[in-house]
Amino acid sequence: MPLLKKKGSIVIYTIFILSVLLAVVLSIYYKKHHYNKDNMISKTDFFFDTVITITLYYPDEEYLIEQALSLCEAYEKLWNKNIEESDIARINRAKGTPVKVSDETIFLLQRAIHYSELTEGSFDITMDTVGQLWDFTSNAKGVLPDKHNITQALKHTGYEHIQIKDNFVTLTDSQTQLDFGALAKGYIADKLKSFFVSNNVTSGMIDLGGNLIVIGKKPNQTNYILGIQYPFHAKGEPIICTELHDSSLVTSGVYERCFTYQNKNYHHILDSKTGYPVDNNLLSATIISSSSLEGDALSTSCITLGLEKATQLIESLSGVEAVLVDQDENIHITSGLVIENHMIQRKS
Repeated sequence: MPLLKKKGSIVIYTIFILSVLLAVVLSIYYKKHHYNKDNMISKTDFFFDTVITITLYYPDEEYLIEQALSLCEAYEKLWNKNIEESDIARINRAKGTPVKVSDETIFLLQRAIHYSELTEGSFDITMDTVGQLWDFTSNAKGVLPDKHNITQALKHTGYEHIQIKDNFVTLTDSQTQLDFGALAKGYIADKLKSFFVSNNVTSGMIDLGGNLIVIGKKPNQTNYILGIQYPFHAKGEPIICTELHDSSLVTSGVYERCFTYQNKNYHHILDSKTGYPVDNNLLSATIISSSSLEGDALSTSCITLGLEKATQLIESLSGVEAVLVDQDENIHITSGLVIENHMIQRKS
């Protein structure tokens, strides 16, 4: 009997040890791949002054997200105006002399000029000339720039100062400054999607802080449900949701990067005519389209244009829709959308 008990104890102990080892192995596997119950892999990082998250469903390898994050790092170095050797920093400090830049920088500058022409100058990447006078960071103390300084800086803005010849860029005004903030994330989101699709990813989401782009549908073949931020409410609280697949959703709003001074909201989207934050009837503009670059530029443009002109602009474009929230928190949608059961959808 004692021998049997001893053998039984050994068996039980062995099973216990094997169970622990199996649990450890599974735990390591889980952590390495970041899988959840839906066989999803998701990673978060910080680029472009914002938190970004990339989520893929049923990926073959985690290295795809790692490569995507490497792409983000490369674009950060290419276009961050605060990185000394970026294309934008080199253009800005050239003081009017030609600067040789990458093909992608040329492309993005050409798109910037296109949207400036489309909006008659309301969209303008040279507004950073004035923007540098403002502090819209989270620790802003509500100090307004000197009005004279704004007036003087405005004299050096205007997309017409950007000249392109082959791969050389010249700012004809030595005091003009560029910022890709209203374009870069959209372009990068499109590039990341193309990268994933070329690697046979059929389901996933790219979130570049206000720029959302979804790949295909969810693994169960249902659409993604994306929320549109409720202006001035808690982060992540939607004013309404939309159902999308294989689309981009980009939102710009006057409730981010802002401060209050004498009961008035001052935000980072500047009026190209006054140099002060845009003051019209819009709190946010969300663009639904196939291209995140297009959505990036148009969401900013809509805020600068106001409800009526923004609606006219979007209605004139093919394959683009908008959700506009006015100062009374009323929701306005363009003609290709419909609201059903508190959900925005494209018309069939």
